[in-house]
Amino acid sequence: MQKSKLQRKIQKLPILLSVFCFLFFSVTLSVQAGSVSYDREVQPETDMRIDFVLRIENRQINTLGGEIRYDPTTLEFKGIDDTRSVVPIWIEKFKEDKGMIRYAGIIPGGYKDEHAFIGTLLFKTKNAGVTTLFIEHTKVFLHDGVGTEVPLPSSSFVIRISDNALKETPDIRPRDAWSPDAFSLYLSRNETMFEGKWFIVFLTQDKGSGIDHYEVLEEKNGLDMKTGNAPYHRWKTVESPYVLQDQSRFSYVYVKAVDRAGNETVSELIPQESSKRQEWYWFVAGGIILGGVVFLYERRKKRKNDDKNV
Repeated sequence: MQKSKLQRKIQKLPILLSVFCFLFFSVTLSVQAGSVSYDREVQPETDMRIDFVLRIENRQINTLGGEIRYDPTTLEFKGIDDTRSVVPIWIEKFKEDKGMIRYAGIIPGGYKDEHAFIGTLLFKTKNAGVTTLFIEHTKVFLHDGVGTEVPLPSSSFVIRISDNALKETPDIRPRDAWSPDAFSLYLSRNETMFEGKWFIVFLTQDKGSGIDHYEVLEEKNGLDMKTGNAPYHRWKTVESPYVLQDQSRFSYVYVKAVDRAGNETVSELIPQESSKRQEWYWFVAGGIILGGVVFLYERRKKRKNDDKNV
């Protein structure tokens, strides 16, 4: 059987990132793996929050991934609220494509408890009817040093969309006026990852509204962090880890963490001293070469003039 893109991504993770767990989907009730039941009745055109939890039975976990399939004609996926998630690093953060949501994350150092809260799925209902979320291709691995995979059965979560359903309580939260926590950028290079190219790893938290996304900017001359950032169009949305565009390491690298309220925190990675010195050496060498060329040209010109005057 041909492996999916998600399977290939997870198998490229270091072998120590592994997990043993048992999956269930919960709101107020739980859906055990392999079962089908009606668990929620919601009105049309209503925002809905569904907690996504792993039951790990006090096993040490550090890797997880899988797919959630739904009908886009009855539900609209709005994103994931991972403010309280035990997963700090997402390799693939609940990406949606035509009714398929893919996710893969790691927990450096591992996490051990009876349950692991992964995040809250945000949906909006559409037309009345019955719809189902299918939890499929869940990838979990034993934390045994070799990444032994444990197969898990599929699960489903059924939602009845009805005009007669009780109205959902609005999710009212105070305005988030605080920026994400300060964070560092870690530079690395590994021959087994990204074709041996330089990449950076970053992570932070926001205790208010949660991290929405990260943006990156690579600048040869750097930015004045006190007076402001570069124009909006020069920043691009990325995820960690991020492969540097400037593999010469001559550029300053900036990563901006943006929370769901629009607050920002920017971290900077300056070029390596060796790279800066190398750039300076090339500048000096270029100046010497240029000066030599000008000197020879002027000397040759003067010699020709002297020959004419003889």
